[in-house]
Amino acid sequence: MDRLNETFKLHDKYQLEMKFTYPLNPGSAVNEYHVDTCIFLPNSLGITPFTYSKEDFYADLQEYLRLKTPAVLLRGMNDGENSPLQRLERIMRQYSASPENPVLAEAYLEQLKMFCSIVRSALRDEEAFLERSGASLNFETLVRNYLGRTVSILEAFRASRLLIEVPGVAPESLEMFRFVDEFLSLSANKYRSRLWTFLDSGSTFPWSAEIKREIVLRICYEIEYRKANQYPSIPSADSDNDALIYREGVLKKVMASVLFLKTSTRRDGVLLENLLFGAAAGIAMAFATIISFVTAKFLYSELSLLVFVIVVLSYMGKDRLKELLRHYFQTKVRRYLYDYKTKIRSGLGREVGICREGFLFVRENRLDPRILKVRNRDAFARLASDGLGETVLLARKHVSIFSKNCKNLFADFKVDGIVDIMRLNIRRFLWKMDNPEKEVFLPGDDGESIRKVSGKRLYHINIVIRYGMAGREDHYTRYRIILGRNGIRRIVKFPDATSVNGGL
Repeated sequence: MDRLNETFKLHDKYQLEMKFTYPLNPGSAVNEYHVDTCIFLPNSLGITPFTYSKEDFYADLQEYLRLKTPAVLLRGMNDGENSPLQRLERIMRQYSASPENPVLAEAYLEQLKMFCSIVRSALRDEEAFLERSGASLNFETLVRNYLGRTVSILEAFRASRLLIEVPGVAPESLEMFRFVDEFLSLSANKYRSRLWTFLDSGSTFPWSAEIKREIVLRICYEIEYRKANQYPSIPSADSDNDALIYREGVLKKVMASVLFLKTSTRRDGVLLENLLFGAAAGIAMAFATIISFVTAKFLYSELSLLVFVIVVLSYMGKDRLKELLRHYFQTKVRRYLYDYKTKIRSGLGREVGICREGFLFVRENRLDPRILKVRNRDAFARLASDGLGETVLLARKHVSIFSKNCKNLFADFKVDGIVDIMRLNIRRFLWKMDNPEKEVFLPGDDGESIRKVSGKRLYHINIVIRYGMAGREDHYTRYRIILGRNGIRRIVKFPDATSVNGGL
């Protein structure tokens, strides 16, 4: 991976999810990335600096930072001495030989979670690859290999349990193995079900029926396997399966925890702000002092009521001038500073990077012209904008990753990227929307009557994202979010562009 990757999708009907993968260049001491997200909102939604503050935006934003899962193909999961399963088995042998060693116990848990994350990622990626490969002449072979390798990996992993099922090994270690086994079973069935749905949605291959039956049999086998091992995650047609979904969610977070990074956040630019506020106070004091000196020289020569009034007025002017200057400096400086600075640390506390974030309302004439070009309103969109206008929110992010500190975070795996996941809740954008249902009138079939049908009142939000790495061209991508008062209906993606070859 040699460039910053971006994905944008619907997380649920009220949340958008943006994911950026920052690549690590070991030849550079610091890798720098920037992401500017411009959100174009219709003015009719009533989103202004008075109704939607910075605090509201950051409350609606949920962020996660984690290391990129090492990429391993399914066929490489147990192929060779350095394959993930072989590495796991080595640490299991070492741990079972010295179960009282806390370092080995911790290494075993780390390796177990890492193996689980790698397998789940491989299952997901290869199932998605199959969906893209429907036109391949080797499609049947690819599908059969995927199914066969999934079974082989599960069987090989389950056989390795004998390596730690020995006296002296802590019960918690055996229980964690069972949790991983349960989660891998759930993951295998999840992606098998997706493959079955894909084959069922329009596949006309003569072998599809046989493969679909095989997928169902393997899904049933895994459910029976979980029952036999007394794993509670058993789906049922007669329940809402809330316990299964909750359990799967907890297991997913626990297994991925080995990759998550720690963060500590504070306000950015505090020192500069205070220096400017001090300058504002100094200018105001100088104003009051000058007024006192001038009036003392020309208007009075001794203490009087006039002296008292002038001093009071000068200090009133000083106070207001100080506040005006504070507001002016704060407004100007925040355009160039960020709101928050987050230190990114590994699980062992090593600082691996810094993330700065900022949010503000901006006028269109202050935006980069290339962003407005990507926004690219058509004639009707310009008409709507001129009639109703648009509010523009700008969320900025600058990330610095220290390549040297990212090396050897894991003894057996190479870290080649950091994943930044952001989820934005759009509920506050829906408060002032009109009724989502609207009547539409049509002529009746008899030609003599009028009938009413239901229509949907929807709004369009446009998002333009500019992102890139230091020293390389920027990439621009645009999305249109179509939503109503009941939430997001769909997302439309437009072609990407770059600052060099994209004609911007």
